[in-house]
This record gives sequence, C-alpha cells and structure tokens, in this order.
Amino acid sequence: MKNLFLKVLAVLSVFTLLLSISSCSNDEEPIPTANTVQNLQEVKVNDLPGENAARLLDAGTYSIKRYVFSRSGAAGGLGHVGVGVEIRTTNPTTVRYYNGAVENSTGSFAVLPGGNNGGWYGINTSYSGMLLNFTSRGYNFIKFTQSFHNVTKQRALNTVNEVMYLPNRGYLLGGNNCMNATYDVLNQGGGLFIPAPTASVALYAPNVWFNSLTTGLGWSGQSGI
Repeated sequence: MKNLFLKVLAVLSVFTLLLSISSCSNDEEPIPTANTVQNLQEVKVNDLPGENAARLLDAGTYSIKRYVFSRSGAAGGLGHVGVGVEIRTTNPTTVRYYNGAVENSTGSFAVLPGGNNGGWYGINTSYSGMLLNFTSRGYNFIKFTQSFHNVTKQRALNTVNEVMYLPNRGYLLGGNNCMNATYDVLNQGGGLFIPAPTASVALYAPNVWFNSLTTGLGWSGQSGI
C-alpha cells in the first residue's frame, strides 16, 4: 500500500510540473496598451500600419542585433522567453525592430499550426517601442548580442518571416514552445552559436535556457527592464 501511495504521489507531482510548464506564459492576462490590436488569435503591435515588412528590407546592406526577453516568474518560476531582432539597412538607411513571442495563454499542452497559441509580433521603428511590447506583458529581463553583424538579404528576410510566423506556428510542450520559437528566430540570422533549447540543455525551463546565453557566446549580461 505504501509503494502504491508513493507511485500515485510521483505521478501527481509530474502532472503538476507539466501543467505549470505548459503555460509558458504569465499567470495573468497581458496588459493591453494603446498600440495593441487584438485580431482573433494574434496580437500585432505595429507602428508601421499597412507597410510590407519584407519591402522594408529592399536595401544595400543588412546588419542585425538580437534580443531575448525573459518573464522570469512565469510558469511557476520556470520562466518564459520572447524575442526581438533589430535590423539596420543602408541605401536606404532604415532601423526596424521585429519582435514577438508565443505566449500559449490558454495553457494547452499542444496547439496545431494556425491555432490559438497566444502568439503576437511587433514591427517598431524604435527600441522603446519594442521594449513597451514586452514590459506591458510582464517581461522583466533582457539580454542582447554584444554587436551587430552583417547578413545577406535572404537571412534578413528569413528572420522577418520567422518573427511574423510566431502567431501561426502552433505550440507543443516538448519541442515547439516559447524557447523553440525564440531560438528559431535568433538562428535565422546565422553567424552566432545559440544553444538549442533541448531537454538536455534547458530541462524545459526557459530560465535555464535564458541563462545559457552567456557573454562567452557573444551575449550581454542580464539587465532588468
């Protein structure tokens, strides 16, 4: 009887942990902001209404800087992450901040592609605009690459497309969560080693993966926002 009780207790503990992780989001609804538009399954925060993001990148040279945002207290203290990419061009000179996250605000273990994964993306012309997208949703820490690096037009376009795909990529607790979504955006730029958010590296904990982005790999230290 004692062994049976211990087995039941272990199963309940695992279930509770999985339920906590699956939220990959804040315990509260995102705080609405003046520049937020709710459109069924996705939230688009875009201060360039009507513009085609890809067309913004029709330029001479392209350089990118990458950002990772953390909501450290989410999912029972396991954390949650979102992503931003600053893309600068010359001929013409432009600066754009493409950013977003998969929030999984319903707490589902799995969401099919195109389903409601709580995803959103923003296209901003200023760092402060991008920052507001995250602070208004309870994110409290940031890391970023220590320098820009040049990329091809195709890599820049791939990065933008990956950001804009966030609301439609679905969700899966093990393999398509907030960490995977962030990693996929970061990795499109190439030229930088980014630890893959696998079970062996992150133990399914976004805070652990966030901490794996170290200065030795080209990232800044952690800063509060």
